[in-house]
Amino acid sequence: SRRGARAAIAVDWHRSKRSATPWKTGVRVLIDAATALQKQLSKDFAKKYPCLAVRRPWNDTEVLVTTPGCKLGKHRDAQPAGSLLFIFCCGLSCQSLSWPGGELVESVLESGDVMIIDGKRTAHAVPAVLEDTSPMPCCPWLGKRRMAVLVRQSPHLQPKKNGVDT
Repeated sequence: SRRGARAAIAVDWHRSKRSATPWKTGVRVLIDAATALQKQLSKDFAKKYPCLAVRRPWNDTEVLVTTPGCKLGKHRDAQPAGSLLFIFCCGLSCQSLSWPGGELVESVLESGDVMIIDGKRTAHAVPAVLEDTSPMPCCPWLGKRRMAVLVRQSPHLQPKKNGVDT
């Protein structure tokens, strides 16, 4: 593209969890990074975490932008169980809570971190976005915001009665 050119990404706003296309955003970023990360983790940890070895396509990417004062309460995602969720973090850090196997894990996710969970099976929350924690404090955008890029595996294919996958 030429210098100074502008482009846009069209994204569907899903105000209802009952949307006909709940995981269609039109955004396809960091999918190659998620694939490479899953491949490497599968080599190193597939025996302990078999879900890492399951290769499936990726849904469209979700991009969440938050500022200090924003909170995301404890929840489980609507996507079917068995779909890995890769959360790539950029900008401000956040306090993160997750409950794998029902046990609380507290952490601070910083810019450059990736958290991997099954969003349906693992309850999770972001109780705080932390001010003045961006590694880019002079950036007028990411110096004051947290960006989480969510890359999810597509749900498992469910076999039909006639043996054809859906």
